[in-house]
Amino acid sequence: MQRNETLTTTTGTTTDAYDLDVLAHRAPVTDDLLQLADWLATNGPVRLSAIARIELAERLITRRRFLIGAGALGLGVITGCGPEEEAAAPTTTVATRIVEHAGGTIEVPANPQRVVVISPTIVVHLVSVDLTPVAADNHGPLWMRPYRERYDEDMQISEISTVGSGLEPNLEQIASIGPDLILTETIMDESIQERLAEIAPTVVIFRGELENYPEQGPTNAGWKPAFDQTVRAVGRQEEAEQWHQRYQDQVDQARAVSEGISVSFIRPQRGTGNFTLDGTTAFAGSVAEESGFTVIDAPEGVGEARFGTVSISNERLDIADGDVIVTSDATDFGFLDETGVEIFARNPLWETLPAVEADRVLVLPEQIYNGGTYAYAIALLTELREAVVQGEVNA
Repeated sequence: MQRNETLTTTTGTTTDAYDLDVLAHRAPVTDDLLQLADWLATNGPVRLSAIARIELAERLITRRRFLIGAGALGLGVITGCGPEEEAAAPTTTVATRIVEHAGGTIEVPANPQRVVVISPTIVVHLVSVDLTPVAADNHGPLWMRPYRERYDEDMQISEISTVGSGLEPNLEQIASIGPDLILTETIMDESIQERLAEIAPTVVIFRGELENYPEQGPTNAGWKPAFDQTVRAVGRQEEAEQWHQRYQDQVDQARAVSEGISVSFIRPQRGTGNFTLDGTTAFAGSVAEESGFTVIDAPEGVGEARFGTVSISNERLDIADGDVIVTSDATDFGFLDETGVEIFARNPLWETLPAVEADRVLVLPEQIYNGGTYAYAIALLTELREAVVQGEVNA
């Protein structure tokens, strides 16, 4: 659209399309016609009547939606400008808050509406506090599947657009969505974080306590601080408190049956000849330990530690000698072609494990096993407690 194209209201007021684009960047982000009309009274291009201001406000809303669809607002570019014209610097009157994150402090919308998430666990954090992101990385909808099945059968996962992998998201697609907030994690490359920040305010979540960042590396046991950082970023602390209490109730119930019972959390690694032992510094292990179970950790000097787990040769599967074995099914994601039990069953040591001999093996979806959220911590404890009670596992 060229600078000389005009838009005319029924009252005869003519507004240059370029000026309308400038207004779209400067105006409050709202669909309230009266609010926009009031704003135009002092910020419009000419002195307008009340009716003309309302008509211009309608056009402004339509134009902003177009620019968001084209990605122009998210990128800070005004479409249709001539080669020698410079876009006006965008301003806004949207209410904002200052939040702390792994990148320092940042100003974010007080009530974000179009959130893009580059982290599957953060997707579940948001959905659990009644905020569905408009887009997520490819694993986001998959990570929500057990949540929908167990908590909200009517959830429409298909409403969440996907924007590429968690490590290399499609930046152009994200810009075209027009987010007002982007959430990601510290595991993402900083150069990509910087490019995301050019599109919209970007909050970087650290899986651990912020005061220990970056000296402390992220661990899967840092899911609670990550949840709290996320809900602060979107202003949903009140809803979060309900999850804190629901989780504590499940912990208390689990403690009634967990005393003296040991649990091994193990997952096979495809093509490595190793398995992962998820001890107390992993998500599942940290949840079980808090609930009174004895979690089997790798002996000192055995295996290679990584992100709160330990990679151990299949020749030492005998280490997984807990009263209960919990493993995962990662076939949803294509991580593995078989469940953990199917893979471990080919190892001669498998049948010698006490939990296998006693038929006390619990297979969970990968999302619950490694979920990193309150919703999945509750599901994990529910499954583990029922396995102990129904399996009559006695200390």
